[in-house]
Amino acid sequence: MATSSTFPQGRSNSNAEAVLQARLLIQSDIDVYLHAICDLKSRLNALTPIGSLPPELLSEILVCVAFAEYSSGYTYRTLSWIKASHICRLFRATALATPRFWSYLRVTKSRAVAELLPLSKTVPLHVATYMDYHSEVDDRSLALQNIVGHSHRLRELHFEGLTQGIQAFFSKNVPRLDILETLVLKTAGANTFYPGFGNLLAFVPTVPSKDVAPRLRYLELHQLPFRWSEFAHCSPSLTTLIVSTRQPTDSAYQLLPNAGTLEELFTAFEAIAPRLERLEIENTLPRSGLDIARTASGSPSTSQLPTPSRSISMPALKKFCLGGETLYVAHVLAHVALPSTVTLNINVRGYLGNRELMHSLLAKFPAENPLLLAEIMSLRLEPLTIFGWRCRGVRADASLRVAFLDHDRDALTHILHNSGPLFARAKDLRLNGLITFIKWAKLFAHFVSVETLSLNEHPFGDFFPALMTPHRLSDGRPYTSLPYLRVLTLQEFRFNLPRDGLEPFDELLDWTIFRCNYYLPIDKLVLSECRYASASHIERLRDVVVDVEWDEWERESTTEEEEESDEYPGSSEDSYFGYRYGYHEEY
Repeated sequence: MATSSTFPQGRSNSNAEAVLQARLLIQSDIDVYLHAICDLKSRLNALTPIGSLPPELLSEILVCVAFAEYSSGYTYRTLSWIKASHICRLFRATALATPRFWSYLRVTKSRAVAELLPLSKTVPLHVATYMDYHSEVDDRSLALQNIVGHSHRLRELHFEGLTQGIQAFFSKNVPRLDILETLVLKTAGANTFYPGFGNLLAFVPTVPSKDVAPRLRYLELHQLPFRWSEFAHCSPSLTTLIVSTRQPTDSAYQLLPNAGTLEELFTAFEAIAPRLERLEIENTLPRSGLDIARTASGSPSTSQLPTPSRSISMPALKKFCLGGETLYVAHVLAHVALPSTVTLNINVRGYLGNRELMHSLLAKFPAENPLLLAEIMSLRLEPLTIFGWRCRGVRADASLRVAFLDHDRDALTHILHNSGPLFARAKDLRLNGLITFIKWAKLFAHFVSVETLSLNEHPFGDFFPALMTPHRLSDGRPYTSLPYLRVLTLQEFRFNLPRDGLEPFDELLDWTIFRCNYYLPIDKLVLSECRYASASHIERLRDVVVDVEWDEWERESTTEEEEESDEYPGSSEDSYFGYRYGYHEEY
C-alpha cells in the first residue's frame, strides 16, 4: 500500500506546475486559432455583397436603422437598434466610427445615456423621453439632466410625461437651444389632468422664445396649459405648429387655464404667419374676445359675426386644421387669408354658427377656383362630413374637409341651405352612406353642374321622383334636375324591396327613359353589388342606356328567407339597414 512517503512533496508540486503550464500553452494555442478563425470569418464576410459596401454607404445604412427605430414610437424598445452593431466586426467598427448612429436616443436609464452620449461626439442629438408614475422617473430625470448638459447639440426633443413633470423641466433655467428644430411636448395618456392637484395646472411657459431656440421649425403641444401670447415671441423660422387639447366633454377640461383672447391669437398668427406651412389647432381656440349678439330674450343669436378686426395673410400655408365650436371657428376663418393651394380641414361641434361657417368657407373657395369634386359622408356613429376637391378623379387629400361632430336629422338640409354657390360648379358628386332626412330635390338644387353621380348605398326616399321632376325656366324652356348628369354609379342598389312591395328597378328604368325624352340621355350606368338584380333587368336597361356596366353579382331571396322575414320582421335586412345607419322611413 502506497504511503505519503512514496511520493515526495516536491515532486507533487512540480507536476502541478507542469500541468498548469501545459494548460496555459494549450489555451494560448486555442486563442491563436480563435483569432485566426475570426480573421477568416471577417475575410469571408468581406466577400459578401453587403460586406463589400463602401464604409460611407454602410454608415448611412446604420444611421437609417437607428432613425427607423427612433421614429417607430415603441417606448420600451429603446436600445434594440444597437444590435445592428453586433452583426460582425465590420458593422461594429463602422458603427463606432459613425457618431450619428448613436445620436438617436430614447431615454431609459441614466447609465445607458451616460455611455451613449460620448459615442455621439459632437453631432446633433435627437432625444425622446417618456415619464409617468413608474419608479424609473427619478432615474430618467437624471438622464434628461445629463442631456441638458449637451443642449447646444439638441436638434430634436420629444418629451411625453405628466403635466407637472414637463412644467418642472421648463420652469428651470433651460440653456440656449441653438440648433433645436423640433420640439414635441405631450402629456402621458390618461394621466393628464386630475382635479384636486392644487396648482398642477398653473400656467408655466413651455414655448421657447426666439432667443432660446432661434432655429425652431416644428412645435407640437398636446394637452398642455399655454397662452397664445407665448407664440408672439416664437422663432420666425417656425413652419409647423400643432396645438391640441381634450374635448370639452371631458371632466378636466374646465380646469385648463385661460389660453388668452382671440386678439392674442390673431397677434400670434401675424408673428408666425410668414413661413408657416402647417397649422393645426384643435379645441384650443380662446373663448374670450368674441361678443355674440343676443335676442331680446337673451338667447344667443348668429345674425352676424363682428367685422374682422384684421386680415392675416399666410402665403406659405399648405395645411390648415381647425377644430372647436362652430361659431368661433367661423370667426377665426374670417380673419385669415389663405392661398388657393391650401388643404383646409375643419372639425366643428355645436349647432350655433353653421351659417357663419359656410359663409366663411365661401370666401376661401371663390368662383374662379371652385370645387370640382364633392363627397358627402353620412355613416352611423360617425360625424357628418363634407369633402371637396379642386380637381376631378383623384383621391389625394381633399382641398376641403368639414366634419360636423354634433348634427341632428336636419343638419344636412341647413348646411346645404347656407352653402350658397360653394358646390355650384362641382362636376362629380359622391354620396357615402345613407343620406336620410333630406329631400333629394333640395340636395340636387345645390349641385346643378354635376356630370357624375355615385352612391354606395341604396337611395331610399324620393330619389328618382326628385330626378324626374320637370321644371321650366323663366323663358318657358323645360329642364330637369341635374341637367348635365351623364354617368350614374349605384352600389348596393336594391332592384326590389319585397317587404315593402316596392320595385326600385321600375323607377330606375322610368328615369332613364325620362332623361331620353328630355334629350338628356344617360351615357353610362355602373351597377355593382346590387340586390335582387338579374340578367333580364340588365338587358332592359341596355335597351335605353348605351353603356351599362354590371359586375353580374346576382342575389335573390329564397322562399325560406321571405318566410323568415314575415315571421321575424325585426330581423329583416331592411330593419338592419335602419339600425346600422339610423334610417327610419317617414310616412
